[in-house]
Amino acid sequence: EPDIDVRNGIVHRINDVLLPPSASTTTWEYISQSQDHSKFFQMLSDANFDFLGTTGPFTLFAPTNEAIENSDIDVGTLSSEAIDHLLNFHLISGNHLSYELFDAGEAETELEGGRLKFGAQRFGLFINNGISISRVTASNILTSTGIVHVVDSVLLPPGIPLIER
Repeated sequence: EPDIDVRNGIVHRINDVLLPPSASTTTWEYISQSQDHSKFFQMLSDANFDFLGTTGPFTLFAPTNEAIENSDIDVGTLSSEAIDHLLNFHLISGNHLSYELFDAGEAETELEGGRLKFGAQRFGLFINNGISISRVTASNILTSTGIVHVVDSVLLPPGIPLIER
């Protein structure tokens, strides 16, 4: 019986769970295949963060190419240790959907001592890292190794050298 009429519509019986296409890829694969995240993926790749393709779960805040270009950092001048700190500041252990982040109010990052605070405004999730505020522009992208949230700016941990403007 493929179509079942009910009072407020039609129910379609299926034989499998429906998942978004991203759920069949790892976080590593998702970011590597995203044209909007090529600069961030290059940073992840250079820093050997390929564990995002095999372990997890992790929640990743992924700045777009535009966010990196408009940031107050010069990635080319950062030490490998500073890049490692920066990338770990974009990671939270576990799967965290946007509403869970908002409900929790804050979360500890993979950078030791790093904390992000979350708030909402006009149905959007915002992240305050103590230095700047970033907006989540796409949320809850499910992958097989975690969840990706796209952000409109680079999350800057304390101690990262900034460009003088």
